[in-house]
Amino acid sequence: EEDIRNGLLPFYVVATLGTTSSCAFD
Repeated sequence: EEDIRNGLLPFYVVATLGTTSSCAFD
């Protein structure tokens, strides 16, 4: 569970900061 949070947290931050990543994530 910790690995998921450690990998999901930074990924979510990058997706939020990047407009392209945000569109692709959405």
